[in-house]
Amino acid sequence: MGRVSESETTNSGMSERAPSSSREVLFLSHAYPEDNEFTLWLALQLAVEGYPVWCDLTKLLGGEDFWRSVEKIIRQKALKVLFVLSHNSNTKDGTLQEVALAREVARQNQFEDFLIPLKIDDLPRSQINIELKRLNYVSFHEGWAKGLSTLLEKLEADGVPKKPNFSPRAVASWWRQHFSADQGLQSQSEEHLSNWFALESPPPKLFFNIFMPGVSKMPAPADGGVVYPYQPHGNGILSFAKAEDFNNGGQLFADTHHFFIGDLLDDEKDTFIDSKQTRDIITSLFSQAWVNFVRQRGLETYELVSGSFCCYFKKDQLEKDKITFTGVDGRKTWRSIIGYKSIKSATETDKKRYWHFAISAKPFLRSTKFFAVNPHVLFSDDGQSIWDDKDRMHKVKMSQCKNWWNDDWRDRILAFMSWLADDNGEIVVPLSPESAIRVNKSPLLFTSPVSFSDPVKAAGDEPEECGIDDDDDVEYEDDDDDEVEDW
Repeated sequence: MGRVSESETTNSGMSERAPSSSREVLFLSHAYPEDNEFTLWLALQLAVEGYPVWCDLTKLLGGEDFWRSVEKIIRQKALKVLFVLSHNSNTKDGTLQEVALAREVARQNQFEDFLIPLKIDDLPRSQINIELKRLNYVSFHEGWAKGLSTLLEKLEADGVPKKPNFSPRAVASWWRQHFSADQGLQSQSEEHLSNWFALESPPPKLFFNIFMPGVSKMPAPADGGVVYPYQPHGNGILSFAKAEDFNNGGQLFADTHHFFIGDLLDDEKDTFIDSKQTRDIITSLFSQAWVNFVRQRGLETYELVSGSFCCYFKKDQLEKDKITFTGVDGRKTWRSIIGYKSIKSATETDKKRYWHFAISAKPFLRSTKFFAVNPHVLFSDDGQSIWDDKDRMHKVKMSQCKNWWNDDWRDRILAFMSWLADDNGEIVVPLSPESAIRVNKSPLLFTSPVSFSDPVKAAGDEPEECGIDDDDDVEYEDDDDDEVEDW
């Protein structure tokens, strides 16, 4: 929606009037902590434009004292109440109390457009709280910059005054005070998880299997046949498997030669392939081996834009479509690997859009050898057949996963790798009947020489609750997407 609607008339039929000059603050109401990022950004943008803005994340940027009673601010000091409308704020008691109070103040004083909703996500209009349904909103969902432009036009049209002590200088000063380069740094080490999963060194030998006369390439595998990873080269293939390890190997290959990988990687030795070719070939063989392995485990694979493959589960392939695993705190936990979102349409009956968490693994042969495991999210209409349209998939992913934080991605990767591992905690990926690469199910840890402690929390100056009563003891439910969209 572009412009805020004309405001409602009071029950008495009296015309509405503008707030008095004693009201000067733009009050930002939002869901804490879910919508903090947007709210902090908006508060700073409005202050840069010169508007006196108050929210629990910044207090007053212009240097004035702030009032501890949110109710007093709305009743006595607020010129406008800007309500950050989202899935989160639309249902929270604290924010809805502020909406109700703002509506009461507007009715009592006959204020025009006192409460302005700012919609920041895909909350359907049909689900907007009844207190806000009659108000049009300024949309930030299509872009924060676009929404800000619309809001600034509205504030200017309504004659909202600016103050000289709210300025880019004041914002810069506030930022330096709260986010200086060294504030919160501590001189103690800290461990961090990575998405690198260590693997053993490759087998010592690489085989060059030479085709029989008249054979120029590997045939398609027979149903149920085992195909080990190979790389075409000249008149044969390079592989960790010998000729007899392949189905019909006796009819395909005339001879087999082996080479020590250490020699192939030694630039001082004259070999039929150089060290760079050797690394590229081993990387390709490891990648093929991984894809073969996950397919043998019954997983589906999907080709990405890069040409690599990710693997995923179909609906009902797992019990309740979730994996139980040991979390980073050492305790048993679980994560959904498949879920759905109900899609409402004016022209169709409600339907479900399924999401499938997927991973890809890329080998790296450095001093530390590892698979870099990357997360992906795929979509289907039935929990089975993944969409063909990659552009559509990317667009929906940006919306579906925008509230997934680091722990959401991390835990699902850990769950996936745990499911692939054996009882010894290793993922054994065959290269040939006699060799395999072993991948640890736990990622490599990296140690930072310094750590960080939030200076705001350390000082006991966390943003106060946005409820009307300062003494309210409000408990927040864990905002885990599993509770909303998973089974």
